[in-house]
Amino acid sequence: VKRVIMIDTKIASRLGPAKEALNNKNVEVIVYDHHHRSSEDMKATYDYSREVGATTTILVNIIKRKKIPISPLDATLFTLGIYEDTGSFTYPGTTHKDLEAASFLMKKESNLFVVLKFLNLSLSEEQHKLLENLIMNCKKIKINETEILLSQAEMPNFIEGLSVLTRKLSQIEDVSIAICWAKMKEKIYLVARSDDKDVDVSEILKIVGGGGHPQAASAVISDMSFEDIESKLLCSLKKNIR
Repeated sequence: VKRVIMIDTKIASRLGPAKEALNNKNVEVIVYDHHHRSSEDMKATYDYSREVGATTTILVNIIKRKKIPISPLDATLFTLGIYEDTGSFTYPGTTHKDLEAASFLMKKESNLFVVLKFLNLSLSEEQHKLLENLIMNCKKIKINETEILLSQAEMPNFIEGLSVLTRKLSQIEDVSIAICWAKMKEKIYLVARSDDKDVDVSEILKIVGGGGHPQAASAVISDMSFEDIESKLLCSLKKNIR
């Protein structure tokens, strides 16, 4: 391996087995990421990280600057990436650069009908089952007058979309902060969402090895029980919510 390109992360521990390639000092590391910097960040040969709402925005700006031609299909795919990462420009991390990138893609004939179709996909049968389990197991706690929803579930197979289900659960239960974790196969996947500008869930999840954005963070855990996770989260919530 001579070159490693990291997209949407700069933390080696999140690469799984691929992180072993980074032990070679001669490997060129290129990073495209929009997450906040942390002490765990890799030292990259070329770091194109920017504080924007979507990593796709970084790529689009490079394409725009270098005048690289793109097709309407390319423009549509890039637009979908920006819409997904910014919550259709509603997430607090969205910047004017994301809107400008989307405007550029519209000029390149991005198809919003296709974007809308993929953004509004209905839940699969497995996702419905996972959501039902999360609803049944959810509980609300209060820390310094801030209400937080916690929920957990266990499924035999890996199911995509825990982040979407966590968002849906927060809307169903009408809370601004939700943390959900689910054991699927051998690992536990954890997602946190916050609509409270004063509550940074990326800080809260550091205690379980997670990270991300102030309003959207996640972790993949393989060495903790549900009880340990909840105990650590409660400690972190009490520390970070004042």
